[in-house]
Amino acid sequence: MLAFYLPPDVGLATDAARRAGFRAISLLYSLVTGGLGVLIWCFLPAPHDVSASAISRGPGEDAFAALRRPIVWA
Repeated sequence: MLAFYLPPDVGLATDAARRAGFRAISLLYSLVTGGLGVLIWCFLPAPHDVSASAISRGPGEDAFAALRRPIVWA
């Protein structure tokens, strides 16, 4: 993918051309990831089997529960 932004002989590429290529690739991957996230958020149905207690807990509580497990630190 980066080859599209560089000259045929990579040794002749300037630093500015390399930076522009890396920037374009980073933006492309960021846009694809963000776009897929929006599509999943819009079109993926919500699960119906989630208990009310799991919804009422915040993500921080689950993170602290995971960090308290010894296997995480092994």
